[in-house]
Amino acid sequence: MKRSYLILTVFVMLAILGVSCATTHLNTTYHSDGRFYQPAQKYRFAVIKRSFDMADNTGSQLALVTSGLRVGDIEAVIRGHILKNGISTLNEQEYGKLKRNQKLRCLLIEWGISGRNARDKDGAYSQEVTVGITDAMSQELVYRGIGEYIGQTEIDDLRGALLAALKNFSMLPDKPDNR
Repeated sequence: MKRSYLILTVFVMLAILGVSCATTHLNTTYHSDGRFYQPAQKYRFAVIKRSFDMADNTGSQLALVTSGLRVGDIEAVIRGHILKNGISTLNEQEYGKLKRNQKLRCLLIEWGISGRNARDKDGAYSQEVTVGITDAMSQELVYRGIGEYIGQTEIDDLRGALLAALKNFSMLPDKPDNR
């Protein structure tokens, strides 16, 4: 009985020592920039273009394949932000069924990993994401945002970077100050 108590005590002490020696990363936005190139109030629909190839064997994309990340999980961040601004997302089949006057009010959203930057001595890095939003009919740029973020996991990095890139994409009027 004493022996198992001693073994348990040693394991607990080792666990506490291991946790206290571990370095923690703070979630940090390093870069957030977004700019409108034309008014976006007329748009009511958006299609998220599938330009992210999970089979690509370059840098971050290979790591995402091995971590089991699904692109749809990350695109949900874009969908949520766009929906918050009163724009419904459609898939490509739904877009094809729209009438011409509805297609004139549709955006095309593309995103991709545009960089990876080392931020810590222990190998931690941030992900940089670029989001391009164009008019689906004219292909003219409506909004471009770049965001860089470091979180606890690579998924956190991408979600945070997407939110940073879309931070300035708001078509809702600002609330007046109640001073």
